[in-house]
Amino acid sequence: MSSYTGSDQHNNYGKKNRPFYDQESSGINKFIHSVVNNNLKAIILYDTLSDKFLSRACDNITFIQNTDHYRDFHNDNRFYLYRDYLKSSNATNIFLTDCNDLYFNKNPFELISDKYDLFVGSEYRDTGWFRQIFHKCTEGGLPYAWKDLDETQNGKLVRYNVGIIGGTKNNVMKYLNQVTKLMDTVDKAVFADTPCGILTLQQHFNLNRIFTGMPLHNNFRMPGKKDKENTRGNSYIVHK
Repeated sequence: MSSYTGSDQHNNYGKKNRPFYDQESSGINKFIHSVVNNNLKAIILYDTLSDKFLSRACDNITFIQNTDHYRDFHNDNRFYLYRDYLKSSNATNIFLTDCNDLYFNKNPFELISDKYDLFVGSEYRDTGWFRQIFHKCTEGGLPYAWKDLDETQNGKLVRYNVGIIGGTKNNVMKYLNQVTKLMDTVDKAVFADTPCGILTLQQHFNLNRIFTGMPLHNNFRMPGKKDKENTRGNSYIVHK
């Protein structure tokens, strides 16, 4: 069985495409060390990186350049690049993650089972910022009226965070095909990955078969659940 951890080189919320600079590398170094320490295989897709940074490649880390430009924000564009790369990949289990604000405590592939279709990040914060983003998406072409995109799991409100998406290749590709199709309905200059990502989960997946929260990832921005050291230390993935 082959496994794959895909990652984008950026997580610059609110910023359009721009080169990545070595002075921003501390978070990705932590990501790389955690991949190596847990003997995972990670592929980092990038557009522009220095030779010094690319020298971090090893048996566990592969850098693949892709300068295709589908949308104006890296956070949106990454899902198209994931989709294109994975079409020809022989991986069977996959995690697509951020890489400059995330690291692994343990091998997350141990969690994958037939009980769940996807393993997804989540958080919760006030809806104001998200409502604004959603309205920009609808103004930009997204054909949906505003709706409450929060979900209740175990009696607590959660909002899915698409910085972690994992599962079998078939299920991950289903997600990527649907989320990119939905983003295609939005003006490419609008930041759309979170609204479209959540709508994709709601409309094309059984939410009872989506795993989120502990122990997959720490209690990030969850009400009543402080992100203490024990949650960060016991989770498979630490996000932010």
